[in-house]
Amino acid sequence: MSNSNAADPNSVRTPNRVQTLNKEKYITIGQMNLINDFRTLWRDMVIWLRSYMVSTTTGFSNLPAIINRLYRIPRTFYDKFAPYFGEVKSEELAHLILMYIVNIQTLVNAEISNDQTAADFAVRNLHRYTEEMAGCLEGFNPYWSKDQWVNLLGNLTSMIIQEIIALLEEEYELELDIRERILSHALVLGDYMAGGVMNYLVP
Repeated sequence: MSNSNAADPNSVRTPNRVQTLNKEKYITIGQMNLINDFRTLWRDMVIWLRSYMVSTTTGFSNLPAIINRLYRIPRTFYDKFAPYFGEVKSEELAHLILMYIVNIQTLVNAEISNDQTAADFAVRNLHRYTEEMAGCLEGFNPYWSKDQWVNLLGNLTSMIIQEIIALLEEEYELELDIRERILSHALVLGDYMAGGVMNYLVP
């Protein structure tokens, strides 16, 4: 007759074993802060880009203050990256992010003024800077893939362009749906960026 209380050698329900398994899933406070920092950076970027779009298309709010806040974002990326990857590489990334932001502004203004030539030029530049940012980030860190960055940044660019069009065509429900997707995507960008840094620091 079998003993139902006998220990199963394959069981992981003993307190010590369960505790060990759970600890393997934990991350440190420093790692959590890193994830939050990069999530916040990408969230701020998309929030202030939308503020620029809305302010420019409606004429409401303090546009110079929004632009000033938007232009602080590349420098914040620089401040976060420089301790890990050095000033030169971090400055390169900050410049590419700034040019990406500038071309979104150019696209918004071109669409408002119905300047299709300028709009097309801005879209081409956005795709070019997406590619350059992806290559720059891959060069920082072997734990980042250029293809993955092209995919992540390309999706962001496509959604931002869709959002601009929805705002200008007064498709407000559609714009809110796109906005929700962009905010969720910002978290994905932040997580991938933070994950790469964590792997870089702790091989």
